[in-house]
Amino acid sequence: MGTILVNYQMAGQHGNYTNHILGKNYIITFQEKEGDVLLITKSLKDVVVLRKAGYPSFAPQAESVHISHEVMGKLKESFKTILILYDNDVPGKNAAEAIAKDHNLPLFYLPSETKDASDFVEMYGYDELDLYLEQQICQFTQ
Repeated sequence: MGTILVNYQMAGQHGNYTNHILGKNYIITFQEKEGDVLLITKSLKDVVVLRKAGYPSFAPQAESVHISHEVMGKLKESFKTILILYDNDVPGKNAAEAIAKDHNLPLFYLPSETKDASDFVEMYGYDELDLYLEQQICQFTQ
């Protein structure tokens, strides 16, 4: 099991969080799955669904939060492959593309009829989610 120490501190009056050397410490623990793939998603709800399906996952405090190079560096030390899986809507795609560009990471989306992982599971179930994710992940891990 890998443990990554991430430091966050409140920044600004709008409640945005950013990585900071000082501040409150949060320990994010991942139960690694064979292949060491980490999915970065946009919400705790999606993290819960993905972890229940057996996929290590991580979400920043909010969709609009920038993941610092320091935090991403720690994640890259712990996982062989990091993929971005944000929502299928315009804000989700914009945020995913910004993270992908900033950290040189691949991204993919769930089918257009589902907005996020919880919608997918509600429509198709966990077995279908696993099949879809394995197909997508294989494209980036071969």
